[in-house]
Amino acid sequence: MKRERLWNVRILLAISIVASFAASMWFSYLAGCAGDLKGGALGDPQRALEIESNAALLGWLSVLLAAGLFGSLPRLHISQRFGAAILSICVGLIAITLLGIEFEGNGVRACLL
Repeated sequence: MKRERLWNVRILLAISIVASFAASMWFSYLAGCAGDLKGGALGDPQRALEIESNAALLGWLSVLLAAGLFGSLPRLHISQRFGAAILSICVGLIAITLLGIEFEGNGVRACLL
């Protein structure tokens, strides 16, 4: 019973990771549609910054949820779980940042150019 409940929690965590990641990328795209933060000449950079802060918050949430998911894997030793959680944070933050920049650029190209 306990093992089945843990699997349900892990599945819920995985769904939450995907949902918060998708929302983060969507907000990055919307920030690009609102304004160009790099040059500041297109759109409304202040509104774009507000939207991008929401994207960053959701990106951090997805990375921390992924660390929690890797930290809860039962077959790994505690040191391996800790290492997997730290690695997922490091790789996840880099991925969220680079993908966010890409999605924001796509938004600028699609909406403002």
